[in-house]
Amino acid sequence: MKRAWLLLPIAALATLVIIPLTTAFGDDDADGPSILAVDVAADFTYQGRFVDDGSPADGEYDIRFILYDAEAGGTQVGATVSKENMDVSDGLFTTTLNFGGAAFTGEARWLEIAVRPGASDGAFTVLNPRQPVTAVPYALHALTAGGFTPPLTVTGSEDVDPLIGVTQSGSAAGVLVTSTAAGGIGIDSGASGAGGIAGAFTGDTALFIEGGIQTGIGPMVPAFKLYADPGTNTCDNGGADEGLIIDSPLANGDPFAVILLTHDSTDITGVEPLVVEYDAGNDCPDDKWIIRFGNGASWTGSDIVNVLIINQTVIQ
Repeated sequence: MKRAWLLLPIAALATLVIIPLTTAFGDDDADGPSILAVDVAADFTYQGRFVDDGSPADGEYDIRFILYDAEAGGTQVGATVSKENMDVSDGLFTTTLNFGGAAFTGEARWLEIAVRPGASDGAFTVLNPRQPVTAVPYALHALTAGGFTPPLTVTGSEDVDPLIGVTQSGSAAGVLVTSTAAGGIGIDSGASGAGGIAGAFTGDTALFIEGGIQTGIGPMVPAFKLYADPGTNTCDNGGADEGLIIDSPLANGDPFAVILLTHDSTDITGVEPLVVEYDAGNDCPDDKWIIRFGNGASWTGSDIVNVLIINQTVIQ
């Protein structure tokens, strides 16, 4: 007489219900679980139940698992997994499956299950229908870049801990953003709150820039050209017209501003280094920056300096 196989779910008579069990990605602690605490393999746990000749199966059985990309027909995905002489009690079996790290990439998957008595080399009986694979296996996929669907927005309210924290113990970049589109922006940051800081950098080298700095929209040009006009935008700093006043709302009253200068030596007095000084005193205005020659020379009407001002929030 031909042997009859009946699939049972865990709770009621129906087709086989394959229940994925949770895979431990990390240890729970006071700060919550961390999915990066351990290396995660492509294994996941499955549980099911079936009836052999009208009674819950008991004993040893060979069970074969094949993953497909369609509910019927389709193409096999990953390797065939065969479990020999599995212990089945009251129809219930539990096993660990691994179809390879590339088996779950975001597309739907179905599991075909076939059984035969243990210690047998006979043909497998395929149990229908195939079972959809859901939930936990795709948690593995979420640990890779393929698990994120752009645009990705992270929103939170933290006063101490960062919303996203990256620790890189090697010498490579902690975060690498490459923009290949024309006019694309690698990182666009803004701080809309009062006293907000668009970017804060610490370390032995706080900021390394390879390439130019663009100020505003358009070609890379100096923030502005400061034309010396003795008696108008100069002041006496130990000598007549010795200080050239930088009068800008981005620098005035800000002793922590960063002032960068360039000039054409053919259009400027002398060859001495230029000195930038805040709140210089003498008859120069308070709370303003001035530029002066290291040798104490006076400014003339033909002197021009390119000035770039960087303060905490704005680059002019």
